[in-house]
Amino acid sequence: MLNREPRIPTTRKAEGEHLDNPARVRFKDSEYLALEQVAAMRHGGVISHAIRECALVGMEVINLRQDVLLKRLAEGQSMQAAQNEMVEALMAHLIENRITEQMMQRLRA
Repeated sequence: MLNREPRIPTTRKAEGEHLDNPARVRFKDSEYLALEQVAAMRHGGVISHAIRECALVGMEVINLRQDVLLKRLAEGQSMQAAQNEMVEALMAHLIENRITEQMMQRLRA
């Protein structure tokens, strides 16, 4: 019977950092600052809520892009036309979300 010590990765976070700052090590400084700004504006400074929102929006964008691309390809249209429509759909979606968000902020104020 072999007794092995568990292998501890050398790239572990510093003691306590996983509690104090769970996301920072996974983002560039500029990206993390952007998340902090989003969190301050929309989520009372809670970064995990901002990360969740961004992840959900990102997943939705990916799904929208795939839907548009598959639809265009099924219709026999070119990839460039499909990409143009994807960008249009994405921009419309982002603008709609931003307008809704601004309206909600005004209602809360």
